[in-house]
Amino acid sequence: MAEELQETSVRFQHLRRPQHSAHRVAHQALALVVAVLFGEACDGLPRKEAQAREGAQSRAEELLVTLRKANWSMAARFVYLDGNTRARMGIPGDAATEEAVPKIETWFRAIYGTVRPGSLHSVMIDPSEPTRARVSYRHEDLDAFTLRFVNGDWFYVVE
Repeated sequence: MAEELQETSVRFQHLRRPQHSAHRVAHQALALVVAVLFGEACDGLPRKEAQAREGAQSRAEELLVTLRKANWSMAARFVYLDGNTRARMGIPGDAATEEAVPKIETWFRAIYGTVRPGSLHSVMIDPSEPTRARVSYRHEDLDAFTLRFVNGDWFYVVE
């Protein structure tokens, strides 16, 4: 809440600058009102600390470091179990998270157990679906995985 108030005061200071046209100020004021009224949950898109490419890139780097260390149980925390991810990893739809973790660990171990992933190459946000990021990284050659923005953070999913 304090961070939102600080951002609001920064926005108001920004609005008071005389070099801005009245038209631009009106648009910024309207955007501020909408943000205050609807909060950050109005469209479910990435915001602030997990903002689009930067947030996805940071999360991808964390996951790659975890996989390089072969910490499969920690890597499981980066996974969002949507229907497709569950199906591809062999996790029943009614399985609890505790039941899913061993299968997720097995998934990562099978892919990265012999050859660990290398450095992050690029992160691209899908312009038609901004809650989806394609992450390219070195894994012998160039490989990729998908992150989805869900519940305020970026998670590994299998497509």
